[in-house]
Amino acid sequence: LGASMLATAASFGVSGLRWRHVISREAPLSRREAFDVVAIGNLANLVAPSRAGDLARSALVARWKTVPVSRVLGGVVVERYADVVMLIGLAAVLWFAVRFPPAVQAGVLAFAAAGVVAIVAVAVAADRLPVVAGRVAGLLVPSLAARITDFLRGIFAGIRSAGHLDLF
Repeated sequence: LGASMLATAASFGVSGLRWRHVISREAPLSRREAFDVVAIGNLANLVAPSRAGDLARSALVARWKTVPVSRVLGGVVVERYADVVMLIGLAAVLWFAVRFPPAVQAGVLAFAAAGVVAIVAVAVAADRLPVVAGRVAGLLVPSLAARITDFLRGIFAGIRSAGHLDLF
């Protein structure tokens, strides 16, 4: 039990350092704040569905550092993309080290292709998606169009900042 607690604390510490680095331009966090935010987010993931801890983590940082939630959510997107890139890399290494059954090979290739497509789609759509989503929302609920456009622009601004990439 003790070893498990130490491993969990170490995992939260490493995740906190990663999260601290990812959102450093939007909301600088101390090591302690980063650890606390990750621990709270993981607790939220235990009791709420669908990665709600990521939303809780973003809302908490936004409140502490008085930045828009949408900009912090951009950091979550970059973090998830980093996860996908690492999984694709791990799959590539295992592809040559282990002989997979044909069904698993198909799954690995599909996952890798979907990951690459998602990354390219965000890079291509970064400037267009907020406007398109705002127009669609304007057709359905005109009063929300500007808010949705601004929210998505904030997310993509957060992606640019967290990713430190000129691509976005």
